[in-house]
Amino acid sequence: MPHSREAVVAAIRASWSKETTASPDEWTEDAPALGQCVPSSLVAQELLGGELERLATVRNGARETHYRNVLPNGEVLDISGDQYPSDQQFEPAPVEGDVREYVLGNENTRRRYLLLSARAATLIALEHAD
Repeated sequence: MPHSREAVVAAIRASWSKETTASPDEWTEDAPALGQCVPSSLVAQELLGGELERLATVRNGARETHYRNVLPNGEVLDISGDQYPSDQQFEPAPVEGDVREYVLGNENTRRRYLLLSARAATLIALEHAD
């Protein structure tokens, strides 16, 4: 049974923690989206399909990448986008080959993704058990 976009987004956001962020030294419950883009986008792709989109931006004077999803219907889904101001500027930052394969090549990213995926799957299963 396919999961609703809303259920997937809610489960992913409820599963964020210091262990799933790329920025554990900066992450707080007051800014839960910080550093959550890669694992969140991977879990959303796993559950909703579509493509990963890799973008570049500048935060606090430093260049960084950001990931979001383009769903099969063409809708852009940026689950962790609220870590940025609403006027944040992004530009495409493509990689050679498959974006999913590229990000999962990083051991730390893979670990964070697997943890977030397991947590989100548990929440979704609990929702469907009711």
